Amino acid sequence: MDGRKLGAVAGIVGSVAFVATFTIEGWLRPGYDAQRMFLSELALGPRGLVQIINFVACGFATILFARGMRAEFPAAPAAALQLYVVGVGLIGAGLFVMDPLTTPTSHLSWHGLLHGVFGAAFFYGAPIACFLFARHFREAPRWRSLAGYTLATAVVTVIAAIGGRIALGLEHTTRPSWGGVVQRTHHMLYFIWQAIVAGRLAGAGERRAALAARDDESLPASSDGR
Repeated sequence: MDGRKLGAVAGIVGSVAFVATFTIEGWLRPGYDAQRMFLSELALGPRGLVQIINFVACGFATILFARGMRAEFPAAPAAALQLYVVGVGLIGAGLFVMDPLTTPTSHLSWHGLLHGVFGAAFFYGAPIACFLFARHFREAPRWRSLAGYTLATAVVTVIAAIGGRIALGLEHTTRPSWGGVVQRTHHMLYFIWQAIVAGRLAGAGERRAALAARDDESLPASSDGR
């Protein structure tokens, strides 16, 4: 399986599995309120390992997706790099578990601080990647139909990221009434975009393979019959 195909599969499976897992976990977790509580809070408590694995697995899937997009768009290294940032951010956010939400900034643990750093890489890397790919999609006839959608995803996700940061407050001592909704809006819009783009990437890989096979068939046979 070539890099494009692997990246496409990883982009689709990783996105769907991540959203499905945090949604189901939110439903099943006693006392968890998806409207007010953040995804990372699912990593706390006895079943926290489920969300930790979810973060890490999705991060590695996103890195494979980034490799596939880098192969498809060799002239877009900065855009692909942002997808790598998203993947690393997810992995780090999983490995370094957050502190309870209302912990003051001055009392955060080392792993809570690192969780914030890696989480920010994901939160802001996602819209930046969309902004950058929107320009490259406009320049590629096969991808042009996704340019406007990609730009819209970038705008809404960056608004959600900034809005969530403002609502949370600098000291982390307040819980926004709609914090979980805002965060899920960011995550779901981005991963829907990733899955759709991965689907287009799979189609692009299949077309390239078909063209390569057609070119091979059109080559004249050598004099010895091979």
